[in-house]
Amino acid sequence: MKLLVISDSHGSRAQIEKALELAEGFDALFHLGDGLRDLPACVYEAGKPVFLVKGNGDFTFGEPEEIVTILGGARVFATHGHRYGVKMGLERLDSAAVRHRAELVLYGHTHIPKYELRNGVFTLCPGSCSHYAPCCAIVTVGNGPVTAAMVKL
Repeated sequence: MKLLVISDSHGSRAQIEKALELAEGFDALFHLGDGLRDLPACVYEAGKPVFLVKGNGDFTFGEPEEIVTILGGARVFATHGHRYGVKMGLERLDSAAVRHRAELVLYGHTHIPKYELRNGVFTLCPGSCSHYAPCCAIVTVGNGPVTAAMVKL
């Protein structure tokens, strides 16, 4: 299962549209906050699962601050990350991953693309799809270990 993961679009709908083109054939989309309004209507019209978590800059949305779901057989924990202090380190996020029994953790907020295996949990920040060096991530789950590719926009 191919997941398109974006975060921190901060008003840049054009960059999201570019990510959608580059990730052709994705099965589900995650927006990890700070720009939930930026998603074009075509995302919802495609009939694919769309998972949204509210960031510290999303003031008018009723979306949750975190989601736990199972995709491709993997338990996924998604959050913006500001409530876990991810700019200061990932220890609190690691604890939440254990609490949620996550195999894949997705977070945003730092604007720095990064993925790593932390205590047996695949942890990924797709960076910002609008700032500095815009990017997104394509994550594959199911049929083996979790893999990811960072895609420059």
